[in-house]
Amino acid sequence: MVSVIIRTVNRIELLQKAIESVISQHYRPIELVIVNDSDIETPTFLLEFAKKDLDDVIYCHNTWTHGRSHAANMGLDNVHGDYVMFLDEDDLIYPHHIEKLIHALEANRTFSVAYSGICMKTDSGELIKNMDAVWEPARLRVINYLPIHAVLFKRSIAKECRFDCTLDLMEDWDFWLQLAAKSNFYYAEGVSGTYNISNGLSGISTNRDMEKVRKSHSAILKKWLPSFNEQDLSDSILWLDTAMDHYQMDAARLKNELETSRLDYREIQTVLDRTENENQRLKEGIDTLLKSKSWRVTRPLRITMKWVMLLKYALKNPSLIYRGMNEIRLLGFKKTLLKMENAFSKIEASADAHMQVLRVEDVFGMFLEKPFFYPLSVTAPIDILIPVYNGKEFLAPLFESIFAHTSLPYRLLVCDDKSSDVSVLPFLYEIQRTHPEVTMIVVENTHNLGFIQTVNTLAAMTQNHFVLLNTDTEVPPHWIERLMYPIFEMDNIASTTPFTNAGTICSFPNYLEDNKIFEGMSVDTIDRAFQYVNFDKTAIEIPTGVGFCMGVNRDVAIAIGMFDTVFGKGYGEENDWCQRALEHGYKNLHVTNLFVYHKHGGSFSSTEKDALIRTNLLTLNTKHPTYDAQVQHLIAQDDLKTLREMVVYFLQSSHTHTVVIFDHHLGGGANDYTQERVSKRITSGETICLIRYDFNATQSYIVELITPNNHIILKTKALSELSGLLNRIELNEVFVNSLVSYPDIPNIINLILSIRHRTLAKLIVPIHDFFPVCPSYTLLNSTMTYCGVPHNLSQCDECMKNNRGEFKLYQSESNIAHWREIWDKLFEVTDTVLCFSHSSKEIFGKGYAKHLSKVDVVLHDISGRYSNIYTQESKNNEMRIGILGGINEAKGASVVKNLVDYIDKHGLNAKVILIGQISVPISSDAFRATGRYTKDELPRIVADERITQFLIPSVWPETFSYTTDEIMQMGYPLIVFDLGAPAERVKEYPLGKVIAIEDLYEVLFGS
Repeated sequence: MVSVIIRTVNRIELLQKAIESVISQHYRPIELVIVNDSDIETPTFLLEFAKKDLDDVIYCHNTWTHGRSHAANMGLDNVHGDYVMFLDEDDLIYPHHIEKLIHALEANRTFSVAYSGICMKTDSGELIKNMDAVWEPARLRVINYLPIHAVLFKRSIAKECRFDCTLDLMEDWDFWLQLAAKSNFYYAEGVSGTYNISNGLSGISTNRDMEKVRKSHSAILKKWLPSFNEQDLSDSILWLDTAMDHYQMDAARLKNELETSRLDYREIQTVLDRTENENQRLKEGIDTLLKSKSWRVTRPLRITMKWVMLLKYALKNPSLIYRGMNEIRLLGFKKTLLKMENAFSKIEASADAHMQVLRVEDVFGMFLEKPFFYPLSVTAPIDILIPVYNGKEFLAPLFESIFAHTSLPYRLLVCDDKSSDVSVLPFLYEIQRTHPEVTMIVVENTHNLGFIQTVNTLAAMTQNHFVLLNTDTEVPPHWIERLMYPIFEMDNIASTTPFTNAGTICSFPNYLEDNKIFEGMSVDTIDRAFQYVNFDKTAIEIPTGVGFCMGVNRDVAIAIGMFDTVFGKGYGEENDWCQRALEHGYKNLHVTNLFVYHKHGGSFSSTEKDALIRTNLLTLNTKHPTYDAQVQHLIAQDDLKTLREMVVYFLQSSHTHTVVIFDHHLGGGANDYTQERVSKRITSGETICLIRYDFNATQSYIVELITPNNHIILKTKALSELSGLLNRIELNEVFVNSLVSYPDIPNIINLILSIRHRTLAKLIVPIHDFFPVCPSYTLLNSTMTYCGVPHNLSQCDECMKNNRGEFKLYQSESNIAHWREIWDKLFEVTDTVLCFSHSSKEIFGKGYAKHLSKVDVVLHDISGRYSNIYTQESKNNEMRIGILGGINEAKGASVVKNLVDYIDKHGLNAKVILIGQISVPISSDAFRATGRYTKDELPRIVADERITQFLIPSVWPETFSYTTDEIMQMGYPLIVFDLGAPAERVKEYPLGKVIAIEDLYEVLFGS
């Protein structure tokens, strides 16, 4: 059991959040000990709240304030858990915090204390910094860098440890020093809590009293200095010295940045002043112009120019002309011009929104159709240098991968740098003995020389270009030819570095991070995805190679020397070498078609490593002043970001259920359905390829590659490029949501058929509209009424010739038999046809009777979206007829307009309230449109508008009607026409009426 001690002075809101963060912990059992160090009782509801979800809650209350140390000791006296941690009331821990620290201690049983990183924030939530540093006893002797809730310790080790009640601040630092005298602290990397510096009373709070801070710091040093030995003091002084160097470097850098900012500010201010003067001059000129006679005279010319601009855009988009002609016939020229202007603005805005979208051809140019790498032949073996210091557990996997996967002649040059693990050297000799087919030279250092001198010793033995390889790596098949090809075959290459999971600027999947290997996959599996990468188009120059697995040009090493011993035992030496190579005109290359696993075991302790990095980074930047700027430029550019994301997608698609969804981009219920399904699929861990044809804006295929952690958007106008992309994805399911507006139905269906044939993926076709039955996907004929799907196809062909419906913008097909032949090929291999109402199944059967056995009727379930809000009150007996949604011709725009005209003509006490928008202009006191709405707003709008009953005016047999279900859930009387899914649903609704279209006025007004 873990005991969590919360010290509180009864800041109720903060205390409740702290308790909630304890309750949220994944780990159980937990005992919570609340120590109230104030004279006010903690509210009972908080204690009861805690008791509901925790194993035990102990409440301790001082009758008057004794201070922080006394409260902490009272908590220690009342705990029962094997492990203990503190949490002040103004701080928080993340749900995995305790579990993470417990696992760390259980996996490293020589430690009795573990700690995690904590992020420091203001009370407004602004991040100050992450306190996430390695364990350094030398540092702890100088300052406290461990917030109190970062640490978890075994209760057994703290039996004789107490908080010093003479300290007003920093009492936790003193306590950590007591624990550090008994055990090293295990560093569990990563942030798992929040430290609030504004509310707190600690030594690093913004509320701190600096005099108290100084006194407490002085008191602790006086208390502990006598117990520190000479080595302890020396280490701490060295740490302070190194830290001071870094602070001075940071101060110099910030000073330079400040001076640059000042110069920029002056320049910007000058430009702003100049701009303001120019604006004022222009305003005066515009005022003069607007008052002039010439401005009034030239107004017709300006209007003409606007029309010319619209006409030029329309000529590039013929569909806009056709649509405009239809609108002119219906609305007249003036209103059509206004609509065209609005359409123009929307199209331009939509095009701008897609400017950042990547082109399929550019992205897919990064990859090959099949794995390929240039063959490499060598006249002498490539040398592989492996410096060894401990890490025996890494050696067997490393050598096994080298023996199995190195296909070019090679020599192994291995040096044991006097490992403290005496079993390492015999193990190396055993590997040498059991693999006589491999030329393996084992060198033994008589004393520990460190990484740099060991590598230099091995490099002096080389006879060819060579590889520097860490012991904590594993290599995939054909690794060495890909790594070394640039050095042997390209000009002026000094070093090569592959992708890896933990390699800073070469890290995958997350840039600059030490990642665990992706999804626990094998190195071979991940590398197979990288084998598709087009090296010629993606390899980039980098400021430095990364030494875990680095190809080295021996000629360069001879010319500039190997690693500089100024870097001591290691860290920064390969960066320095690569920089020297750059200065001599060579290049360092990131090999993008290779992945090598790096376990990041390391030869140094974390304390020693951190000290070396600090010292050597200072040396590196002194030797190469532009190095940091080069690295920052590389990071800012991040040229391989899309490549990494695409590889992640390909790997995910090969290891999860992957579905390609085809949909239109016209809005409406079908798109809503897609978005809901995509969200649910992503939540369940599926990988998505969503393809939509953007008819209105770019007239391109928009491709969204979606995983739980990545979202890539591509576009292309070419179906062949779309096909090439899909052939690269391992698919399990094809979901053809809707193909309305797609420009080339025969070939898009052929593409779907080829996917089905290649992958044997499950094929599902939902029926959101009747596009497979007829290009007029709402089944409205030339008179804008439901056609009934005639058996006589010549009637259909005649209708196609005369029909002027919106579908003509998308399709020119006029032969229904040919149309259904195309779709029949799709349904022949379809596994499931989804219908959302029985009427849809019936209509589908009129076109494809032989495929009815494949139809599943699954009603959309939106139950629970709304509750009953209907009341029968009506002001002045006024009938207020509600219409819901976006209303176009198929949805009943003419019905609504005629209804309003009828009300006006007969002077009826009625009004039509459209909650949404309509495609035809209606100007009448009997009509009101509220405009777009969100689902959450709907009940409030309905109530505010005092709707008495609703009408669904749709004149096509809708496959499902969200608005019908929404109205029924709100409990309102509802009238629908005897068509499609709405009629099917309303027949079972007590307040519903299903009527013929011609009976509308009689049903509403009794006339």
